Formats: sequence, structure tokens, C-alpha cells
Amino acid sequence: MVESALKQKLANIPKLTDKDNKRLYELCDVLSEVEALKEDKKYALLLAYFDSSAGILPVLNKLPHSIQEKWTNHAVNYIKRNDVSFPPFSVFVEFMRDISRVKNDPSFQYGGIQSSTEKPFVSKTKNFHVTAKKTISQQEVHEEPDKECPLHRTKQPLNDCRVFRNKSLEERRKFVKENGICFKCCESTKHAKRNCRKDIKCTECNSDTHPSALHGTLQQVRSLGVPRADGGEGEKRGDIVDTKCTQICKNVSSVSRSCSKTVLVNVYCEGFPNNAVKLYAIIDDQSNRSLAKSKLFDDLQVKSRLVDYILTSCAGSVPTKGRRATGLVVQSLDGSTNLKLPTLIECNNIPNVRSEIPTPDVARSYPHLQDIAKYIPNLDDGSDTLLLIGRDLMEAHHVLDQRLGPRTTPYAQRLRLGWVIVGESCLSGTHRPEVVNVNKVHILGNGRPSLFEPCVNVLDLKESGLDTCAHSASFNTTKYSNCNNSDIFVKTATDEKIAFSIEDSEFLELMDSEFRKDCDGSWTAPLPFRKNRPKLPNNRSQAMKRARILTDSLRKNTQKRQHFTEFMEKIFMEGHAEPLPLINSDKECWYLPLFGVYHPQKPDQIRGVFDSSAKFNNISLNDVLMSGPDLTNRLIGILLGFRQEPIALMADIQRMFYCFKVEGEHRNYLRFLWHKDNNIDNEIVEFRMCVHVFGNSPSPAVATYGLRRTAMLAEKQYGADMREFVNKKFMLMMP
Repeated sequence: MVESALKQKLANIPKLTDKDNKRLYELCDVLSEVEALKEDKKYALLLAYFDSSAGILPVLNKLPHSIQEKWTNHAVNYIKRNDVSFPPFSVFVEFMRDISRVKNDPSFQYGGIQSSTEKPFVSKTKNFHVTAKKTISQQEVHEEPDKECPLHRTKQPLNDCRVFRNKSLEERRKFVKENGICFKCCESTKHAKRNCRKDIKCTECNSDTHPSALHGTLQQVRSLGVPRADGGEGEKRGDIVDTKCTQICKNVSSVSRSCSKTVLVNVYCEGFPNNAVKLYAIIDDQSNRSLAKSKLFDDLQVKSRLVDYILTSCAGSVPTKGRRATGLVVQSLDGSTNLKLPTLIECNNIPNVRSEIPTPDVARSYPHLQDIAKYIPNLDDGSDTLLLIGRDLMEAHHVLDQRLGPRTTPYAQRLRLGWVIVGESCLSGTHRPEVVNVNKVHILGNGRPSLFEPCVNVLDLKESGLDTCAHSASFNTTKYSNCNNSDIFVKTATDEKIAFSIEDSEFLELMDSEFRKDCDGSWTAPLPFRKNRPKLPNNRSQAMKRARILTDSLRKNTQKRQHFTEFMEKIFMEGHAEPLPLINSDKECWYLPLFGVYHPQKPDQIRGVFDSSAKFNNISLNDVLMSGPDLTNRLIGILLGFRQEPIALMADIQRMFYCFKVEGEHRNYLRFLWHKDNNIDNEIVEFRMCVHVFGNSPSPAVATYGLRRTAMLAEKQYGADMREFVNKKFMLMMP
């Protein structure tokens, strides 16, 4: 009955097309039911045919050709990477989940594709497009307007295109002229303005002198010479509408803003609350002092002498002057809180970006903020941003309450001075700012940033003498300086070599400082994490799935099972792995999926490889590790060395990566799941590697560095020819 019900659900799903993106979710739901039942031992054997091509093929036949091609590539790569005959059903289900998320992500839908099951969107704005029928004489010719927008090639008139109206009036006129569109109605390319018989009316200002597509202020129209339909008589002024958002954001145009911690307050001199100034204050915990604009000083009639101070910002440190004010009080808008302000410093660089001020419309647009909309005042056109409260008034930064919503949505905080909203409040929209202020910062010769452009004719000459020469040589780099002043274009032995990248140099610096011997005489090296890396999620669920797949593969192949258990036994016996100790479960960690590979020339030996490239939540361990420089000798040099003597010898360092241990704090990133007591009939438990593993991208560089570091330290005992032999005659061969 269970099998029949699942088959019936799959059969009821019709053949999908490229437009049926929503139906992919329905298919994924059914596939998830099958996956869940397969994990139950009671149904595992009954539904085992889904792990073969015969079980997945009926489902694939319902998918569009593009998704079928993607699955084919995904499956072939999985077969090569894991050495299996066909991917298990869980891999196919995960693939379909990823495809469903991508296909239904609004960020990746182009060309306005609609699902066949969805109803077309109907605009609910006030400016409806009304078509009126008119009785005409026999001499008039009725002409249908162009129904396609010439800008986006979509089925809407140009007068209704908000993106076109967001352009400047000069750009719109140029576009209409270049495309041969009628200047009077902006709806047809089949007639000119002088032959247009259509009655026009602007939906923005109700004017009959210009169409909606060419709406602008009277000054703009006159300055650009836009011809009027009535010759200049009967001028009508309409309300000026300014919109910056090119998308409809939840049908509320006022939420198209990025809100910051800005609150409306009153400021007055202590003892004179009746002479308060209403203004917007920015709560900025990145500023160590509170600042105020000159207008606030003038409104409160603050008299003070000018004091020098240094203002440090992203543009550098700038010496400036300003007044200081003491004895001022900031009051919340409802009068419930009064805070005595610290000494204010006069500064006119406080930004006055009104689009970042939160409004009640923003709060009403989100379910988790609707209950605080009544506590946020409407935008006050008569108040400017005159105050910036820094860390010297900590009471203003205290969070008394907060409202958190889903990811990427804004959040709200209740401060002592009122509620504030922080975050981008325009969903799935793009904004084109009307004014962009950019200060270009130049770096002077002394390393100091400056807004002034440095002179290109400055010459900086330094005399180099014999007493200032320095030749230094280290393990991995050599520095040279020209001391005899005979030839400034001196050639060195490293001229033709490829220089290290910044990341490779950081890798070598880390190895030079952290590569050391432990109490047992073994080399220990850290995992070379990148700077400012993202935090790794806990991928234990992924590792558990891979461990079960490996177990099933070993149970089907007795010889492979014996080889793999022998390999793991050597790892445990030699101390290369250890059981996971009791540690804090909240600590950052990573699990490495494990699989086995055979060398074509060694069919009786299997090598366990830790899949450090396996991604979980779009990130893997190798993504956060530096690979290190390529220290390997070139193959052509090794082969040419065989021609120097009549007899050639080859040697191999067994398990070279395992010769170098990992620091204890980094071993939690090398966890893996394997069976207790190395018996696949036992339960799966947690272990962690103690050495650098096959599969980590930096392991070759760590091993080569360690080999050369060992040869360098042993040079005094065994001679320089030994070090030369190790550095030039060895080549790290990857499996």
C-alpha cells in the first residue's frame, strides 16, 4: 500500500516545462517522502530500486530537458568521484532541492517568466490605465497605440513604465526622439506630434499639456524647451512626485529605504525646556564623542570660543576647529526620558540622509514590526539631522526591547529615546540614488591618506652606501640590494622565477612562526586558515550520510571491505587518529566525509581520502584554507636528473602527509565518522585526525615545507650536499 501510494503520487505529477517552477516544490515533497521511508528498515528493501537508474528514470522523464542535462552532468561527476555504479537516491533528492530553490529564487528569474499555475500580476496602484472610446468623424483615422514598451519590450505602454519616468527629463526626451515616438502621446511610432489626434492627460499632475512619460516640473520643461500642446497658455502646476525605487515593494512606495538608528528628539538648554529644538539624532556607537551641527548651536544661542580638534574618518585625520557646548539636555519625543548630553563638539560633517529615517510605513510593512508602528513618528519635514550621539552617552545606546524577524529583514530596537528600525526595507528592489557623493582618497608618499591629489612630478631620491647594504637569506626567500652603485639594473638568479602571491607569503610566514617540534620530536603544523574567513557550519548530517553510503559499499564488496579496514587499522595503530574527546559541543568544528580510492598499479592497496572539498551550505573546509605556494620541483628537472649518472634510483616516503601532526586546537576541523572498534557491524562513532590528511588543499605545501625544513636543520650534521639533494631531487607525487 505504501509503495502503491507513492507511485500514484509520482504518476499524478504532470510533465513539467521550464515555466512550471512552483511544481518543482510539489515533486520535491513526494521525493522527500520516499527518502524518509527508505531510511526506515521496514521499507528499505521495498524501495531499494530508487537507488538505480530504473527507479529514477520515470521521475526524470517528467522534468524539462535543461534539468535532465544538469542531472546527467551531476551524476557522472559523482560516479567518477566516489567510484560507484550509480548515485544513490538521496543524492538525486538533494539535487532536486537545489534546483527547486534556484528556479524559484526571484533573484535569478529573468525576462518576467511566469509559472503556468500562477495568475498574472494585476497592479493595484491608483493610476489605472483607462481606455475611452470616442465617436470620430469619417475624416479621422482611429489608430491603436503601441502596446509594447520600447524600453523593456514588455506589454505595457511607455506612459505606464515607472522605470522610464525615473530617468531625467532630458534622457526621456532623447529616447523618444531617437525611437521616433510621438512627442504628444508617447504611444505610437506611426505618426508625428503634428498629426496626433489623441487627447492626453498626465496621470501624475492631471495636466493636458504633456503625457505621463514626459512629466516634469515647470522649470524643467522650460529649461529643456519641451514643446507645449497649448502654446504656453493655461499653465497648470501639479504636485511634484519624486520616486527613487524602480520596483514595487509590497505596494508601499514609502518603504523603499535603508533605515538607520535615527530618532526624533527635542534638545534644550538645561532649565529652559520651553525653548527646545526638535531635530533628528543619529545613535552611532562607532563615534567616541557626540557631535552637533552649527545650526543647533545657533538655534540655542550657544556662545563659545573655537577649539582645535582632529576629526578621524575613512578619509583620514583632518585638523579642524569648532565650538563646544555644555549643559544641554536631550529629551524623547513623548517627554518620558531626559538625558544630559556630554560636551558637544561643533561639526558640520554629520550626514543628513533623510531616506534612512524610519517611518511608520516601514513598520507596518513587516508582520514582526507592526505592533511598534504607533510608536514611530511620521517623517518631520521641518526637522533636520543636527545631532550625533556617540559612546560618551552610553545611556542612549541601551537596548530596552527589540523585534527580530526573518533573515534579510530589518529589525527594531527600543532605546531610551524611542524606537528605531535598522536594515534594508526594500524587498527584492533596486534603488538608483538621485545624488551620489564620492570623495576620492589618495595615498601620499609617506603613506598618509589625503583628499588632495599628489603631484606626479615629485622625485624621491635615496642614497645607497656600502654601510647600508644588507644581504639576508632565509629558508624560502632571498633579498638583494645593489651596493656598488655600478649598475642599477643588476640581474639576480630569481629574476625569471614566479614571485609568491600575498596569500602564499602569508602561508610561509605562518609556517615560519608556527611550524615546530613537539615533546615527542614530531613536527607539528597548524591548519593555514585564511584571514577574515566565514565561520564553518556543523556538517555532521552530511558526514553521516556519506558514512552510511561508504558502509553500504563495503558490505557489498568483501575485498574492498578488508582493504579499507586494514587501512583504518594502521591509522589507529600509528596514532594518526584518535577518538573524539569530550569538548564543548558549541565549539566550531568540521566533519570530513571519508571514501577510498585504488591506485591502478596497486590493486591490493586502498587509500582512505578525506573529502575536504565536500560543500555544506555552499562552503567547504578547503574554501577557508590557504593552499600555500607550489614548492614542488618541476617534473622536467627530475627527469633530466636521470641522465647525469649511469644508474638511477627512486625512493618513496610512505604516507608523507601523515608525518606532520596538526595542532590540538585545529584537530576539531578534522573530525570524521567511522565504526567503533573498526568493525562495520558496530555503531558509527566520532573520531578526529591528528595529522595532515590527503584531501586538504594545503597538505602538499605543508609536507614539502616540512621536508625542506628538516633538511635545512640537518645540514650541519649531514652536509650541504644532503640539503641540495632533498631540495632539488625530490618531487611530491600526488595520488
